[in-house]
Amino acid sequence: MQIQRRIEDKIDVNAWRSLFLVNELNELQSYKIISTNMTLFFYALFMQTVGLRYWTVHDPELRRTRNNADESWVIFFFVSTLVMYVIAAVLYIGRYAIRRWFPLKTEEFTDLCSVTNISVMIFDDSFGGYYIHGRSPYGFTEISTEKLRRSLEQEARG
Repeated sequence: MQIQRRIEDKIDVNAWRSLFLVNELNELQSYKIISTNMTLFFYALFMQTVGLRYWTVHDPELRRTRNNADESWVIFFFVSTLVMYVIAAVLYIGRYAIRRWFPLKTEEFTDLCSVTNISVMIFDDSFGGYYIHGRSPYGFTEISTEKLRRSLEQEARG
């Protein structure tokens, strides 16, 4: 009798919670920390407006204006790669600097797993991956939003 009651409790699962979590995981698949559009905008700004593309000519002085020297494609590749890496590093560090006020999508997904009380296994390689143990601090998720809000506030206070 007790085993049958446990099985009935496990069958009574809210499907919307699982679908909501899977939808968030699907959106997380295309999430990027560094925006491609922002990187290309800053690349164009520095190479054209600031004039870093003129560093790619055969001239011993680093000028940011047009001159009559020939352009070297090897130096152009080096300067372009250097500018892209610097822009990406600044954007990456800046994103992690403001994550206290604007959390990353991966952190929000981990919090969502905890609130919905659902554990997730994510494989990114044939023999490797991640396991998020979504355990709610209050033991269950089928509660009212008022109780959920109070529990989260109590957890935030420590």
